Amino acid sequence: MQEPPKDIIGNRHWDSPMSLSGTHIKLIALILMFLDHTGAIFLSSGSMAWTFARTFGRLSFPLYAYLTARGIKHTHDIRAYVVRLLVYAFLSEIPFDLAFFGRIPVPAHQNVFFTLALPVAAFWIFREKCYVKEGWSLAACIVFAGILAQFLHADYGIAGVLLISALVYADGSRFPMAAAVWCFLFVKTGWYIRNFVGQAAVSAVITAVWSLITDMYNGDPGARKWKKWFYAAYPVHLIVLWMLKAEITGM
Repeated sequence: MQEPPKDIIGNRHWDSPMSLSGTHIKLIALILMFLDHTGAIFLSSGSMAWTFARTFGRLSFPLYAYLTARGIKHTHDIRAYVVRLLVYAFLSEIPFDLAFFGRIPVPAHQNVFFTLALPVAAFWIFREKCYVKEGWSLAACIVFAGILAQFLHADYGIAGVLLISALVYADGSRFPMAAAVWCFLFVKTGWYIRNFVGQAAVSAVITAVWSLITDMYNGDPGARKWKKWFYAAYPVHLIVLWMLKAEITGM
């Protein structure tokens, strides 16, 4: 049996019994995100449990970035993709503020759906609105999206926008993709891992896990019936965490 052409982002294990569909990767990312957010909300900053939860929870965003990069490459309607992400961004903002800050509004921090939407919007503008189809014009769209992420105080900021864009640009090349993820993790672990060697080592371990998971992707995006539930899981899990926090603290 002849192996099908390699997928645009990577499809090394298409026939492996250990292969993963897009639904599987979303579920892994969701569990890791829940771990990260649980640690951030309930655990004491600097404790061993908190460090474990926040460190391995960091893997969730690179996995979502990988899936978003795939979406940019493969979606039949990138404008609808942008709109869908923005709808959930606005729906999630109140749960996000309540879960992490206990009040609304909080202009100093916006949820991760804004970060996911901005690079998708940059590629949409380049493809459908930009008259000059050159590399520099795409770079300008991406840079503008990154600056906007910083201005809006979106989760992960310009680093998140650049990671997604780099994964699209890497076009299935494993080493550039892993290098982009390592750079992202190195930047985003610096606020709680002060040692350079430790920061680099932790980033390398998480990048290796990311590479293992994404290299097992079999090209199957998964059942469409689950897509809306994975989107809804973000605001729903934040509401649950906020309610638990309110119950525990008596807020």
